[in-house]
Amino acid sequence: MKRVGVPLAAMVLCALVLWRLPVYKAYSYVESCVGNIHQLRRALDMYATDSSGRFPRRLEVIAPYLRNTTIPTCPAAGVDTYSASYSSASDPDNYTVFCNGANHERADVPPNFPRASERGWVEYGKGRFDVGRDPI
Repeated sequence: MKRVGVPLAAMVLCALVLWRLPVYKAYSYVESCVGNIHQLRRALDMYATDSSGRFPRRLEVIAPYLRNTTIPTCPAAGVDTYSASYSSASDPDNYTVFCNGANHERADVPPNFPRASERGWVEYGKGRFDVGRDPI
């Protein structure tokens, strides 16, 4: 007599994993995007340290402070979505940068998020994730 239970259970488990795979991939894209924004925040802080506390008017200026010397791309969009969203102001000096567009809807993240500012946190749209200030 053959045992049918083990192969059937394995097939059901595989079906559940494969069914949720696109969602898990979307969540990994969000985490990658948050990492990109965190890297941009650190580069902006380094730029401000070298520029008497002023943030740049354009994001492309901080390229030498980045790991790969290029503005990162959002993994969900496949292009640079950060440069178009970047804005800075003076008096007081501040900035905002976010993933421009509805690139992370599959992970239940609203359009134009994740978002970061000089205050030291990354917002997901439903709350914020404190990433603190890294020692540079």
